[in-house]
Amino acid sequence: MQTNGTPINLGTFLHSTRFPAFLIEDRIEALKKMSRKGSDKDGITDEFEKLHREPESQLYISCKDGRKPENIFKNRFKNIVPYDHTRIKLDTEGKENVGDYINANLIEILSNDDKYIDFYGLKRKYISTQGCLENTVGDFWRMMWQERSQVIVMITKELERGRVKCYRYWPDPGIIMRSGIKDELIIENLEEQHFDHYIRRVFHLSKQAKDSENRIGPRKIYHYQFLCWADYECPTDSVEALMEEVNRCSENEVENNVGPTVVHCR
Repeated sequence: MQTNGTPINLGTFLHSTRFPAFLIEDRIEALKKMSRKGSDKDGITDEFEKLHREPESQLYISCKDGRKPENIFKNRFKNIVPYDHTRIKLDTEGKENVGDYINANLIEILSNDDKYIDFYGLKRKYISTQGCLENTVGDFWRMMWQERSQVIVMITKELERGRVKCYRYWPDPGIIMRSGIKDELIIENLEEQHFDHYIRRVFHLSKQAKDSENRIGPRKIYHYQFLCWADYECPTDSVEALMEEVNRCSENEVENNVGPTVVHCR
């Protein structure tokens, strides 16, 4: 059960989450005790971890690249790193001492898999990444340019309870900032609109041409920052308004044959 009271349907339950109806009061009290302890795993956590122990999952859980010494400092959390087989590999442009790592995974909906018949014909891809650290802003914009993405969905605040959740990787309205490997990427904030549950920004992203004053681009980037997704919680109906706007933008404003939507939290 989510915090907003919406039930979540699970498939095969573990013993830790199965109990007779007449023992529901005892089960509630046990869960309260576990919550107060804060360190013990609950049944839902057991089931989530069970997914990683399935034979099929074992083929895809290598995360060695994200744990290499030269990449560790680019991860917000040491235990959350991308899978090697789906991570986004950045173009180093032949430069020495420039890495190809960013904490980001390409997610593709399996629209032709018999196990997921509800997804037939739904050919969509997403890039899931972490919120920027101060030292990964350049990598983020390298990825945006390389993957030709035009929509960013940010489901976190910059600050929450006095703590930085995501380093600010964009400029103020009317301001131009440079980023990338050697400041070759140029980001300009064209407009910013505030709504009840989200902020919509429009950026121009261009690239300085090599050995020239000319710029490649610009490309329009649509940035949606959702304000109602509190840390460690799930939003309620307010998320629908954001998704409707993101889908409208993707269908009507974004160019054809562009890259995947980029989604990140903290």
